[in-house]
Amino acid sequence: MRGASAICGFLALCLRLNAAEAPIRVETQNLAVTVDAAACRWSAQVKGSAMQVNDVHFLPGDNPSGWTVTSSVNNNDSNKFGSFVTVTLRGTKPGQLDFEYQVSASKNANDILVSLGRSNSTGKAVDVVDMDYFVSDDARLGGSTDRWITLGTASRNREYYDLAEVISFITPRMYEVNHVVRDMDTGNSLLMGHVTVTKGASRFEVASGWQGNASDRMKVRGYCSYKVTMPPGKSFAGEMLLIDFNTDAIRAMAHQADLIAIAYDIRLNERRPINLDDRELVANNYSRYHSYLSGGTAANAERFFKENGLTDFYYGLEDRATGQLGIVWSWGRSPDSTRDPANRGGPGRTRYPAECYLPIHGRYYGPTMATRVIDFSNPLTIKLERERAFQWVAGHEKETGAPKWICGLVDKWPGQYDPT
Repeated sequence: MRGASAICGFLALCLRLNAAEAPIRVETQNLAVTVDAAACRWSAQVKGSAMQVNDVHFLPGDNPSGWTVTSSVNNNDSNKFGSFVTVTLRGTKPGQLDFEYQVSASKNANDILVSLGRSNSTGKAVDVVDMDYFVSDDARLGGSTDRWITLGTASRNREYYDLAEVISFITPRMYEVNHVVRDMDTGNSLLMGHVTVTKGASRFEVASGWQGNASDRMKVRGYCSYKVTMPPGKSFAGEMLLIDFNTDAIRAMAHQADLIAIAYDIRLNERRPINLDDRELVANNYSRYHSYLSGGTAANAERFFKENGLTDFYYGLEDRATGQLGIVWSWGRSPDSTRDPANRGGPGRTRYPAECYLPIHGRYYGPTMATRVIDFSNPLTIKLERERAFQWVAGHEKETGAPKWICGLVDKWPGQYDPT
């Protein structure tokens, strides 16, 4: 009897150990999430969709060896970002920073919030440089990466962005604010972005991932660059990073902005409403440029916002009375050549075909001059502009200062053709 009792006790212990090691499964309205606490890995899928991210890890070297990890589940995690089911992993290892890792699956949306806090119980100062929050070699939208287009956002104003196929990213492409990938056929999208940046500067990478002869997945990475020395006994809460699956990439970016506004209690409409009738405020604070081409007067700013909106293209100026395109500020063509050193008799754009212009108007300049927006993505425009350049430069090959000065005053949208 005593032997049978021991066997029963051993079997019960095995059952408890197996139960403890079983993956944690979370089901919400839209998401199915599985967390393997012992391996410090997790996966998520949008129900009824091909959108998924698999075998996500965060430990250095993806090596759980030597870590003691405990887990807990909060099925009613209601906070300012919404209602979530949150799985928390807490880990310790001799000589390593302790971690508190959270994966929060939205109960009614496709959001997954990830955070990674660290504590220093090593007894000595530890340098913290780049710290992975989530890394996966298997993120999918359905279809193949030659149909997946990515756009990233950087933190610096007027940074350049590229629309590119994921299949071309043999070397990972990194952006700072977010990385958005969209399937051109279905609209299925994945956004990775930050919600908070209190201490760590967030970074997001995308690279092509191959499986057999077909490319049906990509590699993704979200990490924070800290570059701090952490004294012993100190800790910090992790930043909040967002993984959002969506069928509308633009809406996903707007949603990220909404979460950032919530995180930092930004309520500009309440606290600093923009009154477009306040001409002085608009003219001085909300004009894109601060030069004589900016529309930086009260009257021009009113037109700038109320009638035309904000546009950032190369542009010419159209006489509102005659409808003729007159002053052009790119390889300049001015009616008054004595006032425009870049003119020198060069051809203007007054007779360009209608297809060379976008069906919008931009900023205003002077009481009778409205901007007309040149479409530099049009092949015919590119051809005509090239001809204009060579016509202008004939006989003036050494006189580069004036056209450079004129061209330096204009701006362009990300990805727009640059004739300079």
